[in-house]
Amino acid sequence: MTDLGDLPPGDEIPPAAQPLLPHAPHRVAGDRGAGWIVEGWDCFKAATVPWLMLSVLWLALLLVVEYSVLLGAVHSLLKPVWAAGFLMACHAQYRGERVDPRALFAGFTRRFGSLVLVGVLQFCLYVAVLALFLGPVFIDLVSALFPDRTLLDLDLQEELPAALESLSPQELMLLIDPSALALRVLLLLLVLLPLLAAFWFAPALLLLGDCSLGEALRLSLRGTLRNVWPFLIYGFCGALLALLVPITLGAALLVLVPVYYLSLYLSYRDIFID
Repeated sequence: MTDLGDLPPGDEIPPAAQPLLPHAPHRVAGDRGAGWIVEGWDCFKAATVPWLMLSVLWLALLLVVEYSVLLGAVHSLLKPVWAAGFLMACHAQYRGERVDPRALFAGFTRRFGSLVLVGVLQFCLYVAVLALFLGPVFIDLVSALFPDRTLLDLDLQEELPAALESLSPQELMLLIDPSALALRVLLLLLVLLPLLAAFWFAPALLLLGDCSLGEALRLSLRGTLRNVWPFLIYGFCGALLALLVPITLGAALLVLVPVYYLSLYLSYRDIFID
């Protein structure tokens, strides 16, 4: 795997960094799951200041969005658009160009409609699956807590938390069938994992691979499922690194977010390009 920090600067663009039209996804070695993160960290170190500037810009915009009622409602739909910006910055570093924080807005000017559609599909499918598997459990719980009232009569933001706080864990278990809940959660995960796989590489395939939306989802699903073992290792390593976020009161995000997208870009090249 090419180290992004070793690439020539300026106009000396290597052939591998030309248009990233994907081929059929192939399997990679299992240890690549950890290798993507290690190489992503090396790439971050090669351009630490620009990546930190991009992270600060992203977090500042995220805070503005989160505190805006209107923007907050569409934030989840724009996640693929922000992802595209990070991926363009990764691609610029691969080409030997400098990491420009303005690359964060690349998704707003290239394939914006398709990227937003990815966000809409992802949001709707996740909500539908959660409602299908956990909705009945929620309805049964509310009915047990408030037998004489309907969902329309309740203030779920205030009354439900208060009712739950008044229950001991033993009392709560009497209202919920643990075995049925465990089965529903297992089925939920079995459905969510293929959905996650279908959307994992979709922004990269749309923006860098110039794929159609349907083709991007199909290739992403195939590429991820053909590399289950590397992604299990990748997920485990990512979960360990995520523990740094609460420990550092969120400051670790300034590093972990760029490393995550760099590792995503490297895995895309590993599976679809190189």
